[in-house]
Amino acid sequence: MIDPTLFLVLHCLFAFPCAAHLVLRQRDPVATLAWLQTVLFLPGLGPLLYLLFGADRIERRWRRRRRRAGELLPDDSPVAPHLVTSPPSNLPLSASDTLRVAIASSRTLPTRGNRVHVFDRVADLYDDMLQALDRAERCIHLEYYIFEPDDTGRAFLDLLAAKAAQGVEVRLLLDAVGSRKLTPAHLASLTENGGRVAWFLPLRGLMKTRSLHLRNHRKIAVVDGRVAYTGGVNIGDEYRGRWARQPPWRDTHMKVLGPAVHQLHHVFAEDWHFATGEDVVTPDRFPVQEPAGPATVHVVASGPDDPARAIHATLFHAIVSARRRVWIETPYFVPDAPILTALSTAARRGVDVEILLPQRTDHPLVDRAGESFLADLLEAGVRVFRYEPGMLHTKLVVVDGRWGMLGSANMDIRSFRLNFEVNLLVLSPDLAARIEGVYEADRSLARPFTRSHVDSASLLHRVVTSTCRLLSPVL
Repeated sequence: MIDPTLFLVLHCLFAFPCAAHLVLRQRDPVATLAWLQTVLFLPGLGPLLYLLFGADRIERRWRRRRRRAGELLPDDSPVAPHLVTSPPSNLPLSASDTLRVAIASSRTLPTRGNRVHVFDRVADLYDDMLQALDRAERCIHLEYYIFEPDDTGRAFLDLLAAKAAQGVEVRLLLDAVGSRKLTPAHLASLTENGGRVAWFLPLRGLMKTRSLHLRNHRKIAVVDGRVAYTGGVNIGDEYRGRWARQPPWRDTHMKVLGPAVHQLHHVFAEDWHFATGEDVVTPDRFPVQEPAGPATVHVVASGPDDPARAIHATLFHAIVSARRRVWIETPYFVPDAPILTALSTAARRGVDVEILLPQRTDHPLVDRAGESFLADLLEAGVRVFRYEPGMLHTKLVVVDGRWGMLGSANMDIRSFRLNFEVNLLVLSPDLAARIEGVYEADRSLARPFTRSHVDSASLLHRVVTSTCRLLSPVL
């Protein structure tokens, strides 16, 4: 049995450096005080928890170089002729200002000349993706949070292995936590035929463990540098509704043609470089992009390497500047204080604010934490709906019927601060109408969540939801 004095000395040796690191980071005062109490007054356990979950920043050399150079995109970029340096004249002032926020915080520019197809049926999406992969001639670059070794995953892996055997460059970037079920045996055919597989922030060694909760939640597929897919859909049977033990999943994804493909491809390239050290940005992989449609699209990526929190900043401004309506669809709703205040304030000034959530998700703690925020929103006039047929996994925001945002980011603190995410800001009335149609179709299968649901909850239920709310920063 360890001597108590020795144990206290060891605790101090670990706790004081952690406390100093906390103070020097100058993060949110409430979070800092909470971590300080945890580190100092939970002997042994406190420093360990901070080691595992305290990190919320990653510095990436490639991004640091770009930021230091003040670079948006080089003048000789293949998409340079299609860059939008100022908001389009047909945008209302509120949307123009939101776009300026997105540009300033993400340090990228929108592009005109894009065609975006919105998939609200995952079976159609998978069929289209498999056809595009089968037609690949030069390179296939995939990046996924979850890639399951089930029937759906094997169909993709078999095709990727076949394309690699034909000489197509195949690179598959997987999150080490989300895709942990994939083993070397599942990937053997792909790698033996020349495909490359890399793991984002693998959990090996003490220093890597600090990034246990900093995950790559992006879903990106780029084929020959000419067609890209992104949104909320991972690769797995659950998205096809093939899980007998779970209700079917409802999700939304996008296919992109045009200059925005180049920028989505850059997000993959930066992540691949971080994971492997290999720079894949070459002219043959990033071909010249021709206009493919009328949509202006802004690729907004954010993560723990992004101090500006571009997605969060864009959403916040979109909500506070909305004039008529803000419709939000998200599976996980755990807002921070600024987003909560923005939603309440918008509703109080007469904006039609609606939030569509699943009746239940695959994360009960997140469900309970999210529910704790609904009473205040209902009091402010926000309307809340609960989708009943299954697991709603779509992440979308549509504002004033003029523009929308779709992607991988949930409306929660984890997506705003801890995960690597990518959203598309789509500046097109036609596409906004399409996104609104997706929202309205899902809302038609939902029931209102009202104040009576809050008031009728049992004491035990209220205690559980309030307790889960305390965990919201790491859920």
